Amino acid sequence: MGVKIHYEVKGRGQPVLFIHGYGGSTITWKRQVPFFSKNYKVISIDLRGHGKSDKPRNYVYTLDKIVEDVHKLIKKLDVKPVVVGVSLGGIISLMLAAKHPRSVKAIVVVSSVMKSTQRIMNDFMKRALTDFEVNMLKKLLGKKIKINPNKTLTDISWRDRKLLSKIVFNTAIEAKIQLVLEVLNTDLTKSVKKISVPALIVYGEDDWVPKSQAELMHKLIKDSRLVVLKNAGHMLPFQSFKRFNKLLDGFLTLNYST
Repeated sequence: MGVKIHYEVKGRGQPVLFIHGYGGSTITWKRQVPFFSKNYKVISIDLRGHGKSDKPRNYVYTLDKIVEDVHKLIKKLDVKPVVVGVSLGGIISLMLAAKHPRSVKAIVVVSSVMKSTQRIMNDFMKRALTDFEVNMLKKLLGKKIKINPNKTLTDISWRDRKLLSKIVFNTAIEAKIQLVLEVLNTDLTKSVKKISVPALIVYGEDDWVPKSQAELMHKLIKDSRLVVLKNAGHMLPFQSFKRFNKLLDGFLTLNYST
């Protein structure tokens, strides 16, 4: 049997598909779904191993498998959406647009990585993983990983602490471990060059992901626009949702008016 993927559909109109990041779920888009479902058919998904989707106890959490999960959902719903992905979801959006360009209207890549580095992974792990998970990764990688002992999401308002905990702790440990290894080996340079659909790249000025990642995406994707939001970090759909929603709304209007 295949992995059952949970998804939700709200509203009517042109389709917009939201893809959460590492450790996330449909709840990630709590501040986008009510806003955009007034005028669009909003689809949000729990990636395999996350939220209400199946959580196999073996290691089946490759980026390629996740991309195909999303593509199957698009075909099932018979839509050609603008795909919005944050962080890991941004990686999935890039891969989807490169591999299945006819299935995607446009993409919005938020706070994402396209070519991993050790520095990025160290910064990521100190924010997202527990000591137990870090030790598992050290064994799997066969080498030491330098981790800052302060494993908190330093760039997100703590008024969202309860909601964030609900999102992150509903993720299979196998998914958390394997996806770190997957992202560690990510280099989408060749794939991104193939992207032909319009792309909006959104980056927070205070993000721990180096700005050079967004600049490289912008350089490689012909029909792309890069927007850097001031006073915004990695979780800008949470932190800066009013500005982000306005920006995304404009992009949707532009792409669905042609």
